[in-house]
Amino acid sequence: MDDTMSTVTKMTRTVKKLEVPRPLKSTTSSAHNRNSALDVKINSVDDLIVLTEAVAYEMMQGNYDRALHGNVSTMYSNLKLYGAQLEALYKDFLDRYFVVFRNGSQDERLDKKTRLHLLELIELRAKQWQSSDYMSQYYRHRGTHAESNQMIN
Repeated sequence: MDDTMSTVTKMTRTVKKLEVPRPLKSTTSSAHNRNSALDVKINSVDDLIVLTEAVAYEMMQGNYDRALHGNVSTMYSNLKLYGAQLEALYKDFLDRYFVVFRNGSQDERLDKKTRLHLLELIELRAKQWQSSDYMSQYYRHRGTHAESNQMIN
């Protein structure tokens, strides 16, 4: 009789209606807001990964505007400093983003200085974020020529 009571009790339980789950809030949603990425101040490694994600997203969308150039410049200066830390925490993300950066560095719609920043970051990462005097001199020299060519055009 106890088995029958427990079966009846189980059958009369009310079933809660299932709700459709809300989408998770991710860093991607804030990264897609181009204005937020433009005035970003990098206070942590997490901020830097959000900026890196925003740059990669804008490049995949083909949005090669001034905001992107500024964001690449900010990303460039911060990745030179904190790239090794980011590598330890977010290697998989960086692998995906650097494929986009490699393709972007060959895209002639980007100005030469931005492309040089991307190339230098690619080379730095390939060398485990260890720069050399020769490498710094090379990109500084190329960057000077890129700026003078932009002024002429």
